[in-house]
Amino acid sequence: PRDVPKAVQVMREAARLGDEDAIRNLYIYSAKLFTGQDGITRDILKAIELCREAATLGNKLAESNLPLFFKEYA
Repeated sequence: PRDVPKAVQVMREAARLGDEDAIRNLYIYSAKLFTGQDGITRDILKAIELCREAATLGNKLAESNLPLFFKEYA
């Protein structure tokens, strides 16, 4: 069994410490939450939260896609 919440927590901690792979994966996971792909339940609010975090940490894709996430939520 996979412990997704724990994996996300570890990824977030690594991203906050500057791990570029973790930052990129934070954005990728946010995009999967946004679209509901790969069997992940769609959760726009969580997607926005993680995308915002990745954008704040410098991920350019997150920066450019965050407005689209907000637009979908509105």
